Amino acid sequence: MSLKRSSKEAIIETTFLLSLKKGFDNVSVNDIGKHTSMCGSSGIYYHFKKKEDLLDHVIDKYVVENTNAFKNALDSHNGTLIEKLRFVFYYHVGINILSGDNVPLADLIDYKDYYLFFMNSFHIRPVFRDKLYESRKGKLDCFVKNLSDDSLEDGLYIYAVLRGFIIDWILSPDFELDVNIERYCRMILSVLEK
Repeated sequence: MSLKRSSKEAIIETTFLLSLKKGFDNVSVNDIGKHTSMCGSSGIYYHFKKKEDLLDHVIDKYVVENTNAFKNALDSHNGTLIEKLRFVFYYHVGINILSGDNVPLADLIDYKDYYLFFMNSFHIRPVFRDKLYESRKGKLDCFVKNLSDDSLEDGLYIYAVLRGFIIDWILSPDFELDVNIERYCRMILSVLEK
């Protein structure tokens, strides 16, 4: 994250980080104001009419932008199918194996909390489903284009396996990341190569 940011950006980031810890509904405007060093509650209402507007901006910044960064990275990946699949799985746990660095958000958050937060937002706040759905659709389109020879069925399969992998990773305390990524990638390959 940039050291120089606007108070609006600071509010959005603070809302995001507090929501990961406590859940959006359990974060008050006063909490956000206390944790935003640049402004208090009055500064929040200067930028946002109501608290729900914050969640809209959080989704734009931390889901839509993150999805776009992922799509750009996959679009520019020139590896084999297995290399691309490994990239996809590692990227979704916060590791960019192409650069050897973390995905930008991974320096700020725990990706397990990230997924739980947005699954919860999708479930509890139907008003944001369209935006989250569009993000999902963009990712699926990217899978179809880059991983499945323009086959929607294969793209859906890869997407579904990735979602299952993420849930397995979140729920399993003894999850062996490298072993399971390889296992999931080989499983996808065995289906796609038939």
